[in-house]
Amino acid sequence: MTRLVPFLLAMSLAGVSAQAEEGEHQRGHRGGFDFAAFDADGDGLITRAEAEARAETLAGDRIAEVDADGNGEITAAEIEASILAKAADRAAEMAERMIERRDRNRDGVLSGEELAAGDRLDRMFSRLDRDDDGAISREEFAQAQARVGRHQGPGPRRHN
Repeated sequence: MTRLVPFLLAMSLAGVSAQAEEGEHQRGHRGGFDFAAFDADGDGLITRAEAEARAETLAGDRIAEVDADGNGEITAAEIEASILAKAADRAAEMAERMIERRDRNRDGVLSGEELAAGDRLDRMFSRLDRDDDGAISREEFAQAQARVGRHQGPGPRRHN
């Protein structure tokens, strides 16, 4: 059991984070960790026993959510199917929002003109064209790249 604890705790934290993203779990400060859910006796401390109990509960919930054949275990194929289903849901939501934002004539489809037009180009030029001459110079472009680099910090870029 003691070897299983770190795994279950990691799974539970991942599960809490996933549930928080989906709005199924109360969000904690700056993220999805709900301290109160782990602090079972409400004393303001999370003991190892409380963490183990919560980790086991969340792991069980996660398995039940992903376990398509109901055998109490999850396979790589079941995990993949769960991930793909969630990704498909998010993709559908993103597509709807994109149509909603860009479909200027409200016909439910985007033309090349609607895709190319508007807001993004306006925002890009307002941010990059520092001298307001209607064009972005190499220098203005390089300055913008440097600003972006400073905001991202060192290390590999993550695309979330």
